[in-house]
Amino acid sequence: MDSVAELLPTFKYDPELGSFKSWLQRIIRLQIISHTLKRRPSHGAPSRETTVVESDPSGKTLDQLLESEWKTNLLNAAVANVKRRLDPKKYQIYDLQANKQLAPEKIAPLMGMSVNEITAAKQDIAEMIQAEVKRL
Repeated sequence: MDSVAELLPTFKYDPELGSFKSWLQRIIRLQIISHTLKRRPSHGAPSRETTVVESDPSGKTLDQLLESEWKTNLLNAAVANVKRRLDPKKYQIYDLQANKQLAPEKIAPLMGMSVNEITAAKQDIAEMIQAEVKRL
């Protein structure tokens, strides 16, 4: 975070050079490599962390990990934003289907709704979440 705070004033957005996210990923990758190299033993074989960095010099694995984390955090933020706007009962319907993997037939009697209403509610909320992901 310190490195990002120091370098942020010099960051100039240019789509030709890449996105803010890729710039941030580069900063993080360099900090991880720097930290790993500092932990290298002074005598003998390299540490296990150094081997990981050397075995993937392109950083593709790190990029994939960062991309996955980015998408997960983006989805979580979108879900949280949508959840705040919804009636708790409607979000519970979505949660029971999407996260708890319950069939609409089991949820309908619990909520006092028809199976079609349950399915429609889940679809509506899923669309709201996708729209929020695009907005973010």
